[in-house]
Amino acid sequence: MLEKLSQSAKLFLSNGRFVEAGTGGGAVFAVPAGGFLERARDHQSEAEKALATYFGRPVPFRLVPDKGSAAYRGASSAPAERTRRIENTDDYDLDDLVDASQAPPLPVVPVEERILQAFPGSVLDG
Repeated sequence: MLEKLSQSAKLFLSNGRFVEAGTGGGAVFAVPAGGFLERARDHQSEAEKALATYFGRPVPFRLVPDKGSAAYRGASSAPAERTRRIENTDDYDLDDLVDASQAPPLPVVPVEERILQAFPGSVLDG
């Protein structure tokens, strides 16, 4: 079914899994909580159409948070942290933000050195 979806729908729905058959013949599909769930909902109707085409009849499609995923259990994962939405900006003091232009400059590392660091044990010929 995934090959019938748009690239954007594939991105957010390929991280999920069917967890149960809902009442009335529907499908309950779990995706990681947070940004994935919210963005997967944007593609819910596209997924319903793909299911209807595949099965030859309408299939209700319900999205739920994946209770088995690391994001749901509260484990820190970088992608989930980057996509979370700030609900209440009163919790943040904007005076604590630092101007990036005042940060010390990053050390200049030649490209060759960065490649050697990325691939330990490698050597440059010539």
